[in-house]
Amino acid sequence: AKIGGVSYTSLQAAIDAAVTGDEVVVLKDLEYGFEDVVLTSDNRSVLVYVTGKEITLNMNEKNISVVHQSILDAERIFAVICVEENASLTVTGNGAIDVDTDADNVYEAEVTPKVAYMFWKRGTTGYMTIENGNYHMDDAEDSMVYSNGDETITVEGGTFVLEAVGTRTNGFPYIFNAAGNNQR
Repeated sequence: AKIGGVSYTSLQAAIDAAVTGDEVVVLKDLEYGFEDVVLTSDNRSVLVYVTGKEITLNMNEKNISVVHQSILDAERIFAVICVEENASLTVTGNGAIDVDTDADNVYEAEVTPKVAYMFWKRGTTGYMTIENGNYHMDDAEDSMVYSNGDETITVEGGTFVLEAVGTRTNGFPYIFNAAGNNQR
């Protein structure tokens, strides 16, 4: 990934180096698994973590692929992309994110996968805007897009496909799940 003319060894390294107003550009297709997690401030495993800044993630028509076929609580990935309290993210550039949990086939039984969210906006401040792109999950523990506070998530475009939507007895998983004071 790069910011301006400076390239970084990973997407997370570029996001960590970014300051408010920067655009982080994905330069190649990326593959993630549990071995790539980073920890949030409260030790939750995520794959991409934005904290303390307002930035743009330009997917540059690239793909992010996630394969995680575990059902173990200790191997839960809370989010592919997590935007923390006091942080904001705009996703643009017509990229794609594909999450393969396929845990049912691995364990030959109906199980709940341990990838909770594709996009997770946390806290009571900041925002997330998804301008475009193609997003696919075969299954999710909770939802594709989740907010749990007073923040705003705006979806301006894109395609969202969750193959297992509403298949569990409790109605989960959802494509969009807004919790907190600003449910709508």
